Amino acid sequence: MSITPFATNADYIQTELAWLTARTCRLHAQHELREAEQEVDVRGTRLGRRHRPVAAEEARRQVEVHRAEEKLLRSEIDARLKVTRQAGVVVGLDSLCAEHGLNDNERLALLTATVPCLGEGLTQRVLGKLDSYIVSSPSVEMLILLTEAESVGDRLAVRAMFASSEVRLVRCGLVAMDFFNKEASPADLPGAQFSLTASTFNKIVGGE
Repeated sequence: MSITPFATNADYIQTELAWLTARTCRLHAQHELREAEQEVDVRGTRLGRRHRPVAAEEARRQVEVHRAEEKLLRSEIDARLKVTRQAGVVVGLDSLCAEHGLNDNERLALLTATVPCLGEGLTQRVLGKLDSYIVSSPSVEMLILLTEAESVGDRLAVRAMFASSEVRLVRCGLVAMDFFNKEASPADLPGAQFSLTASTFNKIVGGE
């Protein structure tokens, strides 16, 4: 089967948001599985180790379903991106990343921050599994979850992307944060929100 290049930025963003939705659903299912397994441990102590509540089995199934969907979508997107680049078609997010030397986590930050720009309903569908209250901007904590930063080093790497007004995303005018306009402790940074600047959004969607 032939691989179709992305014809427009909207076409590309649509597929990326499908992948992002699958990822947030998988992360949510993993959280549900951890809680269900804790319940299994509690009940197992009382009822025997062979006790397995239905909730745990269903959560485990959901994790695998969303993991498979996420992996398939990522593979398809990467393949289409490859032929798109070979065809000389410029994708807005690609262009921004190349221009500013952004890494994968910074690219994910821009993609995530694009979602609220497209409306509250879409935001709830794509990101609501991680934060049911999100209506305007993602937080640093959400990006920590999306990047699956588990170790202290990985968490510090995500924090470093937003740690001061001199970091690349802020210095280059790609995202805006009000975190630096007030006195705050290091413990406040995970809850800090970031949003796309108008020029960044326009470059990502290509004025469409």
